[in-house]
Amino acid sequence: MYNKLHKIISFFIGAFLLLLLALIFTAHMDTVGSTISDGAKDCADGWSDASGREVPVSGIDGAPGTEFTFYRTLDLSHNNGESLCFISRNAVFSVYAGDRLIYDFHPAVSGFYGKTYGEHIHTVPLPSGTEEETVTLTGTVIYSNKWTGFEDIVLGDAGDHISGLVSDNAGGFVICLLIFGFGVVLFLFGVVENILHTDMSETIHLGVITMLLSLWTNSHTRILHIIAENPTALRIIDYVVICLLPIPVMAFVASFTKNLSHKVLNFCILLCILNFFFQAAGVLLGWFDYSDVLIISHIMILAGMLIISHLIINAVKENRIDRSQCTYLISALAIISCSGLADMVRYYNGHSSDFSHFTRVGLILFVGILTIYEFRQLVEVRLKSREAEVMHRLAMEDPLTGISSRTAFVAYEKLLMNKNTGVYLFIHFDVNFLKTVNDTYGHAEGDRHIIAAADVIRKSFGTHGHCFRVGGDEFFVILDGENCRTDYTDDLKKFLELQKTYNRKEKPPVPLVIAHGMAEYDCSSGQDPEAAERLADSRMYENKKQLKSEPAVK
Repeated sequence: MYNKLHKIISFFIGAFLLLLLALIFTAHMDTVGSTISDGAKDCADGWSDASGREVPVSGIDGAPGTEFTFYRTLDLSHNNGESLCFISRNAVFSVYAGDRLIYDFHPAVSGFYGKTYGEHIHTVPLPSGTEEETVTLTGTVIYSNKWTGFEDIVLGDAGDHISGLVSDNAGGFVICLLIFGFGVVLFLFGVVENILHTDMSETIHLGVITMLLSLWTNSHTRILHIIAENPTALRIIDYVVICLLPIPVMAFVASFTKNLSHKVLNFCILLCILNFFFQAAGVLLGWFDYSDVLIISHIMILAGMLIISHLIINAVKENRIDRSQCTYLISALAIISCSGLADMVRYYNGHSSDFSHFTRVGLILFVGILTIYEFRQLVEVRLKSREAEVMHRLAMEDPLTGISSRTAFVAYEKLLMNKNTGVYLFIHFDVNFLKTVNDTYGHAEGDRHIIAAADVIRKSFGTHGHCFRVGGDEFFVILDGENCRTDYTDDLKKFLELQKTYNRKEKPPVPLVIAHGMAEYDCSSGQDPEAAERLADSRMYENKKQLKSEPAVK
């Protein structure tokens, strides 16, 4: 039950991620002003407040609603279409050149977006023709944290700035994109295999984990901010990923360690789901912003790490998991866990606004190890599948004659018992004088006799029915279809003729003589098919006695 539940949860997380990614490129953010940038002259320093005191603009202290104004004098005498390029966080603002408003950025952020747009890339075209111009940044803090303000401020060509951003981040972006694609392939492959009745729940969970991690690390490569129609939604992805990430990880470890009903683990999964809905509802209702309750998600992640560590250690001690596979997966989980913890520490220490630096590196190693693991798993599944197929064929096929075995006959009889309509003819066959052949000419000749009998029966009745070898010298045929009675009459003539032809051409030391008896089974009668089988058996013995009274043995 839990395995199925975990697969359903991971399936919905995967589908939700694909939908969320599609929304980034289709939904529009309502803003005023230009966006996107890079330049040649560093302008991060040299800003001052109204008193003329130089102040940093990368970290603005103040509660939401706090107003700010920064000034900087720029030499624009040689300006030829250059722009002021920068990244803003958690503030709405206007840019003035002298007394003239040249840029206004007041995004309409509310509802599911939370209380802030997160960060945004800007390119502000500046006027030219004057020797010096005072540029004024004035605005309001809309959300307060240690990264509120303006970063990477440069003066230069907007196109060059964008090209520089793309160039600097292209490697990380492409790697994350490829890893996301790998996760999608794993996810879809697992879903398809499950539809085909092969349990690939671990593959589904791994696919979702990979998609979640790659989306989170990719949002910090800047390129999605440039190409997305709604870069504000990237901030939401970060918090959604952190909320949901523990779920497929714990589900995967539960499946891998064969501990699907672990109460603490499933309770933790439930808490993670509730945490996601709690955060979504709280933000929509305006109670708080995502970052206000981020610590809850971090606590969930830490709790999940403790639980999966406990499960893996116990599974290893109790030999419930394959040691070779365990090496791959423990290594992968340890790498991604340690890199995630390192970035978590960086976040709380305020070391950098890039909160996935170590995770990006860990993700590459994580996916590399998983690729090897999944390849081994796939090979093993295919080998087991072929093995099972061969074993099934051997069980259902008589090795000597090549027709269906007694096991197949019993299985077919069970199918008939579940039918409510239809008429079937049961024909029982027995090879006469087989003991004489074995005793006089040896078992090799006896086997040849059995093979010849099976060949005659198959050629006679195989077109309209199912042929089975149910014993050493016994065979059964079941004819079905609306014309089974007519088919029986025609096939019986062919059956008798083929025996004569074989005896004439092959000249066996003992002629091939096959006794037969037929009984009809009506599925609507409510009787057991074994009754028809017994009747066919008794009629076969009557025919056998009749044939033995004739001079058949040389």
